[in-house]
Amino acid sequence: MLNFETAAVTAFPSIAETGTITRKQAQEVCQTTGAKWPNHIINMSNSVGRGVFKFSADLEITGVATAPAAPVESDSELDKRIRTTYSNMELLTKSVGDGITTSMIISGAAGVGKSYTVKKVLEANDQTTVHFIRGYVKATGIYKLLWENRQSHQTLVFDDCDSVFEDAVGLNLLKAALELSKSRRICWMSEKEFVDEDGGQIPNYFDYEGQIIFLTNIDFHELIAKGSKMAPHLSALESRSIYLDLQVRSNREKMMRITQVVGESSILEDRGIYDDEEKELMAYLNKNVSNLRECSLRTVEKLAALYLASPTKWASLADSVLLRVNR
Repeated sequence: MLNFETAAVTAFPSIAETGTITRKQAQEVCQTTGAKWPNHIINMSNSVGRGVFKFSADLEITGVATAPAAPVESDSELDKRIRTTYSNMELLTKSVGDGITTSMIISGAAGVGKSYTVKKVLEANDQTTVHFIRGYVKATGIYKLLWENRQSHQTLVFDDCDSVFEDAVGLNLLKAALELSKSRRICWMSEKEFVDEDGGQIPNYFDYEGQIIFLTNIDFHELIAKGSKMAPHLSALESRSIYLDLQVRSNREKMMRITQVVGESSILEDRGIYDDEEKELMAYLNKNVSNLRECSLRTVEKLAALYLASPTKWASLADSVLLRVNR
């Protein structure tokens, strides 16, 4: 078992000097190294502030053997891993659109291209029709969505709709829809009557043959391992679906994916930013990656807007709006 303290100091050398560690830093250490979650550190009795905890590299850990920190991936290894993961996501998404796979859960940090990739793949697939759902959805809304998209080769994509994982009634509907069979019976046995978008009455049970994709920022495995109140529901969904963790959560991983997308797409060219200017903007992001308020493809778009607003003062503008303020 990997020693958390060793892994933490390797990933964030400054915490050995400050004697504190944040919950976010602890999460990143566990996600990237496989270290056990440090309940002996991240607890209320050890707190020194909101989300900040005392840290000592020589804390005694009962029953946990000391081991060297996992080797850090080289840039080429990281680049290859992330390219492979996204290539796999495209193949699996196509299998959902083709009706081969019933459902899939894609977990990864916000702003790393989950929605863009899934939309691109599904819209290029003439075997399926796609309905993206974003925002808050109640159980009654899920029932209607399943009815209106119940046919084979109709694909529902719940994009950042994490509220569906917290509603027991909605979860039971989704679990029924995700059973590993061609036809799945969906029931709503109450006196409530539903009407579809054309005003027709929806029956209180029907057979569902469609496909579902969930795009989420939630790390299912982490919450299940920590015994979250959502753990039983997340386990039930995962057991019925293909679960793909993009493993792009640290700023270094995000920046690698951003670099790949910028280099292979027209995200900056579409805004009239080419070659030398593009290199200049990417150099700024790489230089300040550890201090960005948000590291995502949206950050690239914001930086592009600042450059177009002032080609001579864009860096000063970016320092003011994109970087964390160190007080």
